[in-house]
Amino acid sequence: MICGKICSLLFLVTIFELVTSAPSSEGATCFEQQCPPRTTGCKKITKTSEDKTTLDETIVCLDVQDYELQRFTKQLPNPYGPHTHYESTSFSGSYSFSGGMRPININHNNHIGNNKEVEEFK
Repeated sequence: MICGKICSLLFLVTIFELVTSAPSSEGATCFEQQCPPRTTGCKKITKTSEDKTTLDETIVCLDVQDYELQRFTKQLPNPYGPHTHYESTSFSGSYSFSGGMRPININHNNHIGNNKEVEEFK
């Protein structure tokens, strides 16, 4: 009877230790914004508004399949002046995998195709 209580107590302590020592799944920081857990990529789009007085900045937190998890938007004064159109897109991401022997296609939604479909600037 005492042995059963000791075994039960050891089991509960072990479970408690496993739960409290598990890594926390905090979200990534994307372009200075805190994103939710499961975020693996970040996209930032900045462009001038239609009247060119402000820059509209959008930061998107993406999961491993490039689905949107969260979106942040803000407007900034246009430092380039009222006659300048500005547009910029940035992407950053980190992917890590463990286990399994099969290759995993990370960017299946970003497939561009052959190089003839990419616009060239000269």
